[in-house]
Amino acid sequence: MTDHALQRDERERYLAPALLATSSPTAMTQTDGTPHPRRPTDPPGEHYRRHVPEIDKTLSLRLIDVEEDGERFHRWQNDPRVAAFWEYPFDRVTLDDMIRDRLADAHCTPLIGCFDDQPFAYLECYWVAEDRLAPYCEHGPFDQGIHVLVGEAVHLGKANTLAWLNGLSHYLFLREPRCQTLFGEPNANNRAILRYTYPLNAWRKRYEFDFPHKRSMLLSCSRQDFFGGDS
Repeated sequence: MTDHALQRDERERYLAPALLATSSPTAMTQTDGTPHPRRPTDPPGEHYRRHVPEIDKTLSLRLIDVEEDGERFHRWQNDPRVAAFWEYPFDRVTLDDMIRDRLADAHCTPLIGCFDDQPFAYLECYWVAEDRLAPYCEHGPFDQGIHVLVGEAVHLGKANTLAWLNGLSHYLFLREPRCQTLFGEPNANNRAILRYTYPLNAWRKRYEFDFPHKRSMLLSCSRQDFFGGDS
């Protein structure tokens, strides 16, 4: 089976049917004067599901829902461990509005990560071309980035982190076959993330740079490195 055929098979196995529409010809639009491809509408509910034999858990990703997830999102953001990096220790009303803003933002896909259907993380995916990261990296029109919040401490640790990071990367490459590179821009002080990305091999630190609000490190993962061959 060729690499393209293998990835088509994986799309059918792991993605929700609503995400399986064939990629359409590129239609362009603009956001704040920045031209970029028109982005698909994110369907509600589950997007991805895959059993991870290394930890004997099933990872699933679903679109966040204010009514279902608002309380836990508020609790996670007000955990001092999380707030030290996210800096959103806000009240419930403010954070509910933030979720609604993310859901209404065409360049953002806000997800809840679950192990065995138990929510443990907020995983925010975005299209780099129209994001604040765009000026700081060389990116293609379909490349994607991630922001990550692991809210349930019981799911921290190397094995769990490798499982969800690998699964999230897999989901993003499958949902957009034209995506060639994934990016992350964690705080430069968050050295722990490097212990988890390096064992994956495909994820690498590129360099450090200054956002207006923080010092960041640029991490990236190429399709070719992730799938281990030509894409």
